Amino acid sequence: MEFDLSKIDAVAGGLTKEELNCEALLALGADMYYEDIRIPQPSAGSFMLLEMMGNAYVKGGDVTDFDIDVALFVLMKKKKALGAVLEHVQFGESIKGYIDEFIESFGTYNRTVFKVFLHTYFKNTSNGFDMLPCCVSEEESTKKLVFDAEWLMSYVSICHKITGLGMDEVIWDLSMVNGGFCMAEMAKENGQKGVERKQEWLAMLEEIKKQAEADNG
Repeated sequence: MEFDLSKIDAVAGGLTKEELNCEALLALGADMYYEDIRIPQPSAGSFMLLEMMGNAYVKGGDVTDFDIDVALFVLMKKKKALGAVLEHVQFGESIKGYIDEFIESFGTYNRTVFKVFLHTYFKNTSNGFDMLPCCVSEEESTKKLVFDAEWLMSYVSICHKITGLGMDEVIWDLSMVNGGFCMAEMAKENGQKGVERKQEWLAMLEEIKKQAEADNG
């Protein structure tokens, strides 16, 4: 008999072929463009700034127009966004003025397009990290990654060993897609067990059994 692999993949919880292609393209550096303007992928630095601000693309929840504007601002400004975020987070100054000026720099500002871009980017940032056992524990509240200075130095150290990039390049230029897989690769090289893409094997076996029984009539 021939099994319906699409149904087996669907219950496995793994990435589809289309999703794997998208992940590979991002890993190769396929950044999005809008009106000839490059939209950089999320890096460790931009990820940390967005977490500090409680941005929905990092923290979860419904994405607002402000989340879109701030995420785009941080991704495009990179290190230059530090001053605005510092004023906002540490001193309670509104970042809105910076955002308004940023929006005005576009000929046409299309949030619908940007929302699709950002969703594609942030959907893929955790793929490599999800291969690490510490990131998929049932005890999410205690095992979830915290993007603080300590985490950053560990991340920079590992990514430097894998890529040879300097600190600023890792923080602001290396995509989180590639950075996550650097972390997974280093864990494998260090002998850590269970570093793999996670799939629901019991659900897969149940679907295979169901298809086999249906074929046998």
